[in-house]
Amino acid sequence: MDYILAKISSKQLLKIKCPDDCGAFLCDQDVYQILKATREVFSRYCKFKGISILSKNPNISWCVKAGCDGYMRKDLQSSNKLVCKPCSQNMCFLCKNPWHGEEMGQEAYGKG
Repeated sequence: MDYILAKISSKQLLKIKCPDDCGAFLCDQDVYQILKATREVFSRYCKFKGISILSKNPNISWCVKAGCDGYMRKDLQSSNKLVCKPCSQNMCFLCKNPWHGEEMGQEAYGKG
């Protein structure tokens, strides 16, 4: 159990190897059983795993508003202006700052 807790604490959640060194990776159900159904810890594991998966996607941006843990996905055809659904914050996908208008964002990247 300590092995799994250490992986959760260090946010190494996407590929947790079996603690018995058999080379296999643990699935979520394995982690749940090893943690003895500790809901709080398993819930934290699921949250951190979700964040890890989302963070690997280059089309995902995290909300820039303090205290908001929302994220936005940029579609290929959409503008660089993203709107966070949980808090309604507008932000620029290119520079990851609050929205400043199309022209400024494009000029900042030599496209204007």
